[in-house]
Amino acid sequence: MSLTQRQYVESMLLKARELLAMLPEAERVNRRTMTSHIAELERELATLPDARFALAKAEVYFDGGPVIGSAGIEATAGGKFIDALGRAVRWQANKRGAKNSSFCVTAPVYGSFGFAFEEIAADAYGQQDLGLDRSLVAVALEDIIALMEAAADDKERFGELLEGIASYSVSAVRDLFRSLHDTGTNMRINSYDRVAAFDRMRVESAHTVTSSTIIKQRTERVPGYFGGLLPNSRQFEHNARTAGQSRVISGDLALDVDADVVKRWLDKPCIATLKVTVTRPPGRPPRTQHTLLSIEGVPTEGTEPTPRRGGGWRNG
Repeated sequence: MSLTQRQYVESMLLKARELLAMLPEAERVNRRTMTSHIAELERELATLPDARFALAKAEVYFDGGPVIGSAGIEATAGGKFIDALGRAVRWQANKRGAKNSSFCVTAPVYGSFGFAFEEIAADAYGQQDLGLDRSLVAVALEDIIALMEAAADDKERFGELLEGIASYSVSAVRDLFRSLHDTGTNMRINSYDRVAAFDRMRVESAHTVTSSTIIKQRTERVPGYFGGLLPNSRQFEHNARTAGQSRVISGDLALDVDADVVKRWLDKPCIATLKVTVTRPPGRPPRTQHTLLSIEGVPTEGTEPTPRRGGGWRNG
């Protein structure tokens, strides 16, 4: 829910209280109705994020290549830019623990041509209870902008930042810079007080760094016992039992996996289907991330199935 909606409810509540104060005591029915209306508005207001709580928002401008001045952008190219940035932010928000997050295109913006992105629906009120001053999607957006700037300016810093970035987000950032490079497009991101500009030279540099980052993926079915979710997050632990050995695998839930459903498997024998992603940035050792795609019971009660890999390695 947006801050605009909170401001609207606050305005309605103020007017309702003023009307109640103007009603004579003798008009008991009207006063009772207005009191009930005020209580309803107060309950609604309690579900909305505080005005001091920042939701994710950005204005993203493009010029050159497929951009036609301030009139528009070629649809195929524009679609690729939107898709890549959206995937990068949503997967990183998922890694940060955001639930039911959104990062939506809400309007075109002009100067050159671009799009306004905003977080519209979020469990932001619950995130305030965690002591945050901004939503987890807003934090994720900052993570992605920092990674993009590091890719353009400092590959060592880029390698360091990868440790905290979702592997799917890394792939999306790589796709974004590939599309910008291939179409000869410049980009500028404005988010609150932060401005990140990527001219032809910075796009070229970022494209070189991200395209030389090797990303390989495979799918594995891993038997074991589900260890649960970390508090206030979408990060899991799975106690794998394979070939007579046990080990703990940790990672993130996929975007479409329901955390409440997964929790039902706590300490129960199951098979976890995992996406295993190995990322190797230039000049740095590889890192492995796991994403839980699904979880299911073992075929026969009391047995532990043989682990099976599906799909083999593929380039991400």
